[in-house]
Amino acid sequence: MTSKNTKIFTIDNSEYQFDFSAFNIMFNKHCQFCHIKKSDFEEELAEILNVSSSAVHNWRNINNGPSELEMIKILSDIFTVSYTHLTLPTNSR
Repeated sequence: MTSKNTKIFTIDNSEYQFDFSAFNIMFNKHCQFCHIKKSDFEEELAEILNVSSSAVHNWRNINNGPSELEMIKILSDIFTVSYTHLTLPTNSR
């Protein structure tokens, strides 16, 4: 799922957007596996990514997505997946 407020990233001459659905699935699984509250994990991610916890909350609620590809790469490291698992190709080209 994508949002109109999500930045488009160019990777290898193709355009991608943040994949909210994939992020939410990985976020929820991480919280379940680690037995932590979602609000606590939002705060932890915010600190790691140097953003507000409300920014992470907005990502979970499909209001907007990360503003930098580097953030998506850090998220992929946290979830131990390729960054391509957190992006979707756009159909704009």
